[in-house]
Amino acid sequence: MKIEKAIPSDVPQIKKLIDAYSVDGKTVPRSFAHLYSHVRDFFVCREKGRVLGCCSLYVSWGDLAEIKSLAVLSPSRGKGIGTKLVQACLRDAKRLGVPQVFALAASPVFFEKLGFEKVEKSALPMKVFGECLNCVKYPDCNEEAVLKKV
Repeated sequence: MKIEKAIPSDVPQIKKLIDAYSVDGKTVPRSFAHLYSHVRDFFVCREKGRVLGCCSLYVSWGDLAEIKSLAVLSPSRGKGIGTKLVQACLRDAKRLGVPQVFALAASPVFFEKLGFEKVEKSALPMKVFGECLNCVKYPDCNEEAVLKKV
């Protein structure tokens, strides 16, 4: 298993992973157009050419980035893949000089185990909620904001 930057040929597998999570509202659905235009934001966990998990780091502002589209193939869950993907995003944020990373999560416990702390959504800039209009949960969102300094 390797964690590495995604490449365009990974997009169909990334889309399939995200689609599986977006059916029940665990993540925002992504179009092929979105995924191809943001492929450089993604990390994947790859084994024998198969994408087992994905996660993206989206720079929202000069001092803030968001972890998005974290998804792990069902049979591969519980093996630390999600943790490794988030850690890759955190290292990337540090490399880019972005001092804070946040995520919106229905289950913040996963992120808290990685050193994120719950914060009020109102503590984040309004511009980070632009995609919420595309979410199946909008306007009744149950996600909590978590933040980590890197």
